[in-house]
Amino acid sequence: MSQQLEEKIILLEKRISTIEDQLREGKAPIQAPPGKASWRQLKKGMSEAEVEGLLGSPAKIENYGSFSIWNYQKGGSVQFNEDALVKGWFEP
Repeated sequence: MSQQLEEKIILLEKRISTIEDQLREGKAPIQAPPGKASWRQLKKGMSEAEVEGLLGSPAKIENYGSFSIWNYQKGGSVQFNEDALVKGWFEP
């Protein structure tokens, strides 16, 4: 298994664990959509974890083999390259 794939699996497992903990505690994960100021802090080369910390979890993730796109509820999206680093984005 490639290191990139292993890192994605670890990230997803952490996200699932956090959501499961919140559900057990009776806390639904509430997430406000990211504001313009958050989008303006994005930089090419940021990791998926950095983007998630800045913008929150995406509403949908599309994987296309050599790249992926994270789509957010208000129409913004972030594209990651094959190394899971920010390649570009569109603000909502």
